[in-house]
Amino acid sequence: MKKIFLAAGAVVSSALASVCCLGPIVLLGLGVGGVGFAAVLAKYRPLFLGLTSILLGIAFYLTYRKREVACEDGSCELQSGSKPMKRALWIVTVAALGFATFPNWSTFALKRAPPVEQSNMETIRLSIAGMSCTACAVSIQKSLKKVPGVEIASVDFEKSEAVVQIHPGKIENDALIRAVQTAGSYTAKIKEN
Repeated sequence: MKKIFLAAGAVVSSALASVCCLGPIVLLGLGVGGVGFAAVLAKYRPLFLGLTSILLGIAFYLTYRKREVACEDGSCELQSGSKPMKRALWIVTVAALGFATFPNWSTFALKRAPPVEQSNMETIRLSIAGMSCTACAVSIQKSLKKVPGVEIASVDFEKSEAVVQIHPGKIENDALIRAVQTAGSYTAKIKEN
């Protein structure tokens, strides 16, 4: 029973370590906006990763250590955990590693083509600070697209910028900056072309 709690704790802890990246994607998939709370947990990422390592280490120790098992005839033998228990632990470990490393590989999983700029639109470029992975860019992009008058919005994590296309004179720049801030703990400012 201890091993089940340790394994579950390791998965939960690794998921919390990446909630700043996974949270916005999951909530956006569910159609929920305003996921800034997830970005607040980013500063606790090292703590959650350490907790994940400790819990997995204890689970491996308890599963693979040799312990005496009393037999019916009174003899004793040394055994480690059962094969299904070991298999389950490895599955949990892979899941925990997937969650824990999500910010590192999310760039490849969420890569998008750059937007095609239209000539009859005004293009506004924003410099964005505070993004920690591609999932942040997805969250900000979704928030920008909700601003009335925005036709196209694209956020590039690697360049730390957003490109927004609007009909000329239809939107105040402050509305775009507020939309970025609404998406999480991000700051934005208009880039001069």
